[in-house]
Amino acid sequence: QGRARFTQMESNWRPAPITPLGRWRIPAFLLVFGVVSASLLLPAGVLLTWSIQAFLDPEMMSTVFRTGSQGFGSYVWNSLWSSGLAAVIAVLMSLPVALLAVRYPNPFSKFISRLCQVGYALPGVVIALSLVLLVNRLLPFLYATPFVVVIAYVLRHMPQAVRASESALKQLSPSLEEASRTLGRTSLQTVLQVTIPLILPGLLAGGSLVFLTSLKELPATLLLRPAGFDTLAVRVWTWAGEGFYLQAAPAAFILILASALPLYFLLRREQIFR
Repeated sequence: QGRARFTQMESNWRPAPITPLGRWRIPAFLLVFGVVSASLLLPAGVLLTWSIQAFLDPEMMSTVFRTGSQGFGSYVWNSLWSSGLAAVIAVLMSLPVALLAVRYPNPFSKFISRLCQVGYALPGVVIALSLVLLVNRLLPFLYATPFVVVIAYVLRHMPQAVRASESALKQLSPSLEEASRTLGRTSLQTVLQVTIPLILPGLLAGGSLVFLTSLKELPATLLLRPAGFDTLAVRVWTWAGEGFYLQAAPAAFILILASALPLYFLLRREQIFR
């Protein structure tokens, strides 16, 4: 297919035949089940057991839900709204970058696309320290506010949204957009009414990735968060660092549950497009 990144299959395409494993079927199943159990079921089971123990112990419940000035519910809310806002901003910023790189390929557009993906190669500590210096000099009113944390999430994880948007656009035929403009739609109307609805699954996938990775972002959150702004990742790190694993278990388990919905969407989308 040359240098093409995506291809269209003909109507006579058939999936590869399934190879019977015969007597190796049970060993293969046990191997796969063992990997899944060791990497997913066992850790989740331990966290669930510790969470139940924490909920059944009144003293432990008081420690988990009343430690700090705000309470456990605020940790969940802080994690959800900051990660969700970062995901929305990252998707909105990635769309024009992807349109420029895919529909108008040239050295400048490629440079912009690669520049937007530099953040993923930098450690969160580096991005956080850079934002501290930048915000103190140029935007002092934003310093020590949760919005600096959101900016760090966007800079750190925006490459995921950019790559997802570019992949979705590369699978969309330019003739559809050309037909829209031929029928009298402006370029802006074409993007809003044709392009975005057609690549919406890709945009949602990119936003889900940003949301998932922002939920567990720790270095940037620790350095940039204002006093009293704790997320689930921060509380898990704090309690686990002090050796209070039972207290950390409910926060870690809720962090997994909060990640389950976008993860399900990503896996569902992958099954649909197979």
